[in-house]
Amino acid sequence: MRLPTVRRSRIAYRPEDFSFGSNAPPPPNADLGFAGFRIHAQMNSRDYYDEVCVFLGASYFRAVAKGEIYGLSARGLAINTGEAKGEEFPLFKTFWIERPAPKATSIVVHALLDSQSTTAAYRFTIRPGDTTTFDTEMAIYPRDDLDHAGLAPMTSMFFFGPNNRVEVDDFRPSVHDSDGMAIYNGRGEALWRPLKNPKDLQISMFSDLNPRGYGLMQRQKNYWSYQDLESKFEKRPSLWVRNFAAAAPNRIWLADITYVETDQGWLYLATVMDLYSRRIVGWAMADHLRADLPLAALKMAISAQRPDPGLIHHSDRGVQYASVEYRKAMQSAGFKASMSRKGDCYDNAPMESFFHTLKTELVHHRQYATRTEAKRDIFANIEGFYNRTRRHSAIGYISPIEMELKAA
Repeated sequence: MRLPTVRRSRIAYRPEDFSFGSNAPPPPNADLGFAGFRIHAQMNSRDYYDEVCVFLGASYFRAVAKGEIYGLSARGLAINTGEAKGEEFPLFKTFWIERPAPKATSIVVHALLDSQSTTAAYRFTIRPGDTTTFDTEMAIYPRDDLDHAGLAPMTSMFFFGPNNRVEVDDFRPSVHDSDGMAIYNGRGEALWRPLKNPKDLQISMFSDLNPRGYGLMQRQKNYWSYQDLESKFEKRPSLWVRNFAAAAPNRIWLADITYVETDQGWLYLATVMDLYSRRIVGWAMADHLRADLPLAALKMAISAQRPDPGLIHHSDRGVQYASVEYRKAMQSAGFKASMSRKGDCYDNAPMESFFHTLKTELVHHRQYATRTEAKRDIFANIEGFYNRTRRHSAIGYISPIEMELKAA
């Protein structure tokens, strides 16, 4: 199988790209580097590239969805937050940005994080839109014991709200980027922790096993809740974190369908992924979208893996996965069906990430004359490269086959 040639070029600092105003410019040979970078995309209209996200300072980054303005920030990693000995601030030292293919709806950013206590590697697949999503994969390599490390940390601003106006003399009803933390715990309970602005440091702790999601929310989305024409707090985003992981092989499978263009017409690819190892355990290709396409991929996965009853099978709400034939096959295997929320493909983010990888590393570098040619290429990529050789940041930079062997 032929793999595309990877070309890398360093973006160098150039004084002519900056305006120094009344300040004396640095020497011509100085290499100041960059404080960060911003990504723009056609999000609110087709004739303008809106700013979607920015990576700027330490390991901070923030983003907006359609119709929003910047508010809270996310961070790559938090260490010793709130500890008496002081907080350690890791920083992103180097970034690699993959050039998107024409008409791509996402962009991939790789980052190297470093600090006194650890180093880490990140891969962000960024999809702007009505909901802007960061599909984040990371691997941490500690130099010391990390007793107080925060994964997927976030930072926001809360000055006051309707129930927290002590000694506040301000005509506005509320001033904040977020008003509380929402938690959807492993028991399926929804928790809400309102934010406040205390005089002293306060820490709230929630113990949980396998949390389903959490995040800082800006719930009120109307002007009258803030009455600030300049700050427009009603347009500040919320940030929701979900964990896509499985405790062992063949506990959670993901299923989805994508398409590949050929000179003969569309070729449709249905796949089944084991979430634990990210291995493609079942796949099928055809020139149609009938239910027997994903059904063939499911049967291949069942035959190869022989999973125990109780496996969770997650897909979107496509008619193929809701068909009688498909549901009968899952019931016969003893699977539990799970489907994405309506209109939310990001509930299936690891599978979307696989399709992105397949297209950017293979399909977008080819012009297939026939469906047969495309089938042959995709088969070789999945079975000869992706499952056996390609390293995945989400599983510690090893291949899916190696991840399976670790669990054996």
